[in-house]
Amino acid sequence: MDDKQAIEAAKSAIADLFGGEGATQISFEEIEFDEADRQWRVAIDFYRPRTNLEAHLFGNNAAALAPRYRRDRRVVTIADADGRVLSVKEPLGYG
Repeated sequence: MDDKQAIEAAKSAIADLFGGEGATQISFEEIEFDEADRQWRVAIDFYRPRTNLEAHLFGNNAAALAPRYRRDRRVVTIADADGRVLSVKEPLGYG
């Protein structure tokens, strides 16, 4: 697997996992290959609609001004040998 294949696999995994929640604008941000583990770690950003709870937390007046979508990031870990998705995690310190 090369870097472009890893990126496409990661974007596809995010689309599959979060597509039902309305994920859009799925984009590549960072990539890293771990030689020791033979794994790709690919950071992917995307937009998801805010939940009703999130909108409520803005308050009645501010809810109308709150953005309807929020930006999310996930790091997708992919096995180099077979392209299998091993994990999808929120990066530390994000959010």
